[in-house]
Amino acid sequence: MRSELLGVEIPTTLTEDGLNIITHDTLRRVVREYPRLNITLKPLTLTPQMCVFEATALDTDTGRKETEIGESNPASLKTEISKENPAVMAYYRAYDRALIQLLNLPEGKVYSNNEIAKYKPVKPAVKEDQKQHEQAKQPKQQQSQPKEQKDQTAGPKVLAEAYGCKICENGGKVIIYDVAKKSWLKHKDGSAFAFDSKEKAMNALKQREAKKGSGGKQQAQAALPDDTVIAFGKFKGKKFGDIKESNEFKEFVQNLKDSPVSYGDGVQAQVDAIKALAV
Repeated sequence: MRSELLGVEIPTTLTEDGLNIITHDTLRRVVREYPRLNITLKPLTLTPQMCVFEATALDTDTGRKETEIGESNPASLKTEISKENPAVMAYYRAYDRALIQLLNLPEGKVYSNNEIAKYKPVKPAVKEDQKQHEQAKQPKQQQSQPKEQKDQTAGPKVLAEAYGCKICENGGKVIIYDVAKKSWLKHKDGSAFAFDSKEKAMNALKQREAKKGSGGKQQAQAALPDDTVIAFGKFKGKKFGDIKESNEFKEFVQNLKDSPVSYGDGVQAQVDAIKALAV
């Protein structure tokens, strides 16, 4: 889902009801990556019957400001965790509502996971081997051959993009899709690489990149000459050589490493190169 404020894609999950769900953790990561975004909260009511927080989100670059209210009461808390933490839920809802408005996501189409506790994501596409198995059961005259190869990441949820690959979640496991080869990364026996978390998958990609040449970090530095102008984030417009040794930039690189935000084709290559600098 594209943020008109930042001009970047922010990951959301499409539900069977046609809604787009964005998680609280994703919103927090966006704020951490873009220091231009500030958000402050204050409690208005804290009682067993009702908890209310007010959140004000501000973009310091444009001066745009959004203020929203988040509330919780026994009737609006559906899970055991939320029932035990009503003030936290009100805080989260205010935070998420204000930031969704500030990011200028399509109005009426994006909701926080703290607003809608139970939802059904759109089911992933049927796997190719399963599809062939089902086709084998049908009479030959009913079988149809695909006219063209489709992107196999249409179903699984894309968590991040790096090194020309997409890190996806499918069936509780994290797998890696090679965009250029249009196939999942596999072991020699043909089984797909599967990880327990996005971080482990990202580390595997980094190790894979390091083996291609003299090492991932050295390659990244070679791809970023000192006169390279940074094209995104808080250092946009500055030369790489002027900032690369600063502690502030090193912290920015570490935060960027696990960022879920994806950028346009003209910027993503630079983003990936900077991510590779992270230790």
